[in-house]
Amino acid sequence: MFIKICGITSEDDALLAVAMGADAVGFVFAPSSRQIAVKRAYDISRRLPPEILTVGVFRDEHPSRVIDLVHEAGLKA
Repeated sequence: MFIKICGITSEDDALLAVAMGADAVGFVFAPSSRQIAVKRAYDISRRLPPEILTVGVFRDEHPSRVIDLVHEAGLKA
């Protein structure tokens, strides 16, 4: 089973998700109550174990902008 926890907004939440067995954590960049700044997502993702998949959630973004945000935030997908 593969488990992804989405809507991460803090390092504590990300580390808890990993400790509870998550294989991936997701960061919401689309407008929402769980939206996170790119810099914050970067800071969190770089503190996670390398085997954890970090992903972004986007809505109505141009593909080139999605690629830029993925790189800026240090995400794997």
